[in-house]
Amino acid sequence: MWLIRVVSKYRERVVIMYKVILENIVRLMNRKNLTQQELADKASISRVRVNQLLSQRRNFNPKLSTLVNIAQALDMDFIELSKRSPNLDLKFDNTRNFNEYRNIFIQNVKLKLIGKRAKSLSSYPGTSESGISELLSGKVLDPQLKTLVTIAEQLETTLSELFNRMEKL
Repeated sequence: MWLIRVVSKYRERVVIMYKVILENIVRLMNRKNLTQQELADKASISRVRVNQLLSQRRNFNPKLSTLVNIAQALDMDFIELSKRSPNLDLKFDNTRNFNEYRNIFIQNVKLKLIGKRAKSLSSYPGTSESGISELLSGKVLDPQLKTLVTIAEQLETTLSELFNRMEKL
């Protein structure tokens, strides 16, 4: 019974984060009068991928690169994309790309894990010790949203905090 509650709580948080990101994307698309095709063209992704993202399919799990490309296409600060009350006027930081965001995330997770092991994260449903180790070692080049949210939840922090460059967390 305990495991069912944990899995349910985990799924609920992933769905909530997905909805927050989706709402921010839709809000900006409306503000800029962009169609799905125009967003797809600007983000260099397929219209089908944009449609999957906007359709709120339960099984759709976007990759980090897709979300960064969309933020850049919308000229919105990527970190704001995952906030419940984003500052929609913050522009995309063109000095950062997908790899930079991924590396910042990894560095911040490593800082949070000082004195702990990746195994402590793998006790959460949907993650494995090897999967986390592969992400932290750079073997996973384009992590999926579900993985990022799971790690943030386990570290009791937010995605936006893990994507901000920090010296100490």
